Amino acid sequence: MIGFREDGTIRPSSSITRAAVATIFFRLVTDEFRAQVWSTENDFTDVHQGQWFNNAVSTMANANIISGMPDGSFQPNRPITRGEFAVLVSRFFEFNYVDKPMFSDVATHWAKNGINMLANAGLVHGYDDSTFKPDQNISRAEVAALINRALMRLPETTEDLLFGEMTVWPDNSNPNAWYYLYIQEATNSNEFVLKEDGIHKKWTAILPARPWHLLENIYAVPF
Repeated sequence: MIGFREDGTIRPSSSITRAAVATIFFRLVTDEFRAQVWSTENDFTDVHQGQWFNNAVSTMANANIISGMPDGSFQPNRPITRGEFAVLVSRFFEFNYVDKPMFSDVATHWAKNGINMLANAGLVHGYDDSTFKPDQNISRAEVAALINRALMRLPETTEDLLFGEMTVWPDNSNPNAWYYLYIQEATNSNEFVLKEDGIHKKWTAILPARPWHLLENIYAVPF
C-alpha cells in the first residue's frame, strides 16, 4: 500500500476504490505468477489501456481473482464494500469454505460464502451488534488489517518496528490507534525475524520500495 503523492498522507479511514484494491492484489502476487497471468486487455466496458489501473485490473481478471458487474463494467472508481473485499480475499488465498454463519446480516447476502470463510478463519470481525455490514464501504485501514492477518505480517508492538528508517505518515502518527501497526506494516517493505510466539514479527531492515509505477504504463511488461 502506498500513500497519496499530493499531500503525503495514507488516509487510513478513507474508503478505497475497486481499482486500488485490484492493484494491491496485483502487487501481492509473485513475479512469476504475475508473468503467467499478465494481460493488458480485458472485457470490461470501463477499463481501457492508458488508465493507470488497466494492467492491474486486466491481469487480475485474467487470473480470475476479480470480476465485474452484470452490465459488463468494472466500476474501477467506485469504493469497494466490505462484502466485495471479503470475496476477493477468499478467492486470492483460496480458503476452504466452512458453512458456519458468524453474522446476523449475511445469511442471504450474495457475499456470504466469502465472508463466512474469512470469519471462520479468524480474519474478519464484525460489529458489537453481531453484524458484518457487507454493503458498507471498507476503509483503507480495514484492508491493510485483513491482508496483514491473512499473510501473517503481524508486528506485535511499536518496538518491533524500525523508527528513523521506516516511512511514516502524518495521519498515522498515533501508535495507540487500532490500525497503526497494520498501516506501518502495509506501507513498509521489510526483512524480519519471527518472534518466539511463532506469530508476530520483528523488523530487521527496511527494503527499498519497488518502482510499481513501471508496471502501470501502457508499454509495461511483467518484469
